[in-house]
Amino acid sequence: DPPGKVGAAAMTADVWRNGGSASLSGDELDRQLEDRGALLTTETTREETWLRLSVLKEDLSWGMNLMAGLLANPLLPADKLEEVRGQRRVDLQQRLDVPMSVAQALFPQLVFGKGNPWGWTQTVRTLDALTTADLHAFYESFYHCPNLKLGLAGDVDWTEAQRLARETFGRLPRGSAPPAVEAGVEPVEKTKVYIVPRDVTQNVLYVGHEGIGRFTPEKFAVKVFNNVLSGGFTSRMFKEIRSDRGLAYAVFGMLTEGTVRGLFYNVAMTKVPSSAEALRLMLRIDEDLRQKPPTPDEVALARQAEINSFVFFFDTPEKIIRQKMTLDAFGYPPDYLQTYVAKLKAVTPDEVRAAADKDVHPDRVIVLVVGKIDAALRQRLDEMGQPIEITDEILRKEWL
Repeated sequence: DPPGKVGAAAMTADVWRNGGSASLSGDELDRQLEDRGALLTTETTREETWLRLSVLKEDLSWGMNLMAGLLANPLLPADKLEEVRGQRRVDLQQRLDVPMSVAQALFPQLVFGKGNPWGWTQTVRTLDALTTADLHAFYESFYHCPNLKLGLAGDVDWTEAQRLARETFGRLPRGSAPPAVEAGVEPVEKTKVYIVPRDVTQNVLYVGHEGIGRFTPEKFAVKVFNNVLSGGFTSRMFKEIRSDRGLAYAVFGMLTEGTVRGLFYNVAMTKVPSSAEALRLMLRIDEDLRQKPPTPDEVALARQAEINSFVFFFDTPEKIIRQKMTLDAFGYPPDYLQTYVAKLKAVTPDEVRAAADKDVHPDRVIVLVVGKIDAALRQRLDEMGQPIEITDEILRKEWL
């Protein structure tokens, strides 16, 4: 999203889908799709937008021409912007009523900083500020060759796919490379504590800091670390916090990657009286993994879980296409998938500990509590740092 235009990417995609083109209104687009049993959807993540069309085999040429026409001459009309805006406004307003949703939206901003694009999240204010001019500007920046990639999955061979691509998407205009996001990520320097008061019986705890880069050398050791930490019923967080002590309804954690940095987070949904102890245990588990290697059995189970999940990257033709497009888009090595399992199998317990020691820092974390603070939790938070309270008024005005 451009500065000051948070949500522009997702809104542009949704209005593109619903708005039609110069030669085909949005309502007529819906009718034609329905008549042919076709489905056209959009999906926007932090760094990608996917436009997905599903059609019968005999309608493939029609469908590709339809999509190319929408991409060449989109209307992005004001009435469809208002329609999408109304739907999204309801979602954003409801987010404020759900403690976990508040925590999920707020935590990245606290870690990366309010002004950093890697932590931006859409709010009602940023939503209401978007105009059709903003959508057109975003469209002109990104929706052109060579920034677009085209993938086909289904009953079509390579020769026919190339021919159809040239005849349809080959007509699209070419543009310059889109603007790159150059914002860096500053590490969390010291522990900071934030409280969003809620009159609840179950608190949401978020604890963590910045994560790793997409191509960090210890990438595969981190994958094993994540499974040891929180990969299932035998993982340390699940076993020690939920199974053994019954302190949390849900507990999980992960060290994630990003173009610059991802996030490291531990999360627990726990009763108010259990919150102080759950917080203590999450940090202790993190520190234990830094201080000594996990057991060979833990690593073997973690490696196998990650290897077993590998097959689900490719269990449909569409997933294969999306994998290839994503890996190419972000510059992964050509042999990334071919060497994936071998690199996982090579991870040792000492490498897991070294990765944790390098990338996990329980002594400098962002602590976020959405819920009620009892005496025990208040004492624990005071020991970690002066808590900063984010009232509902401040939350709505400055953050969400």
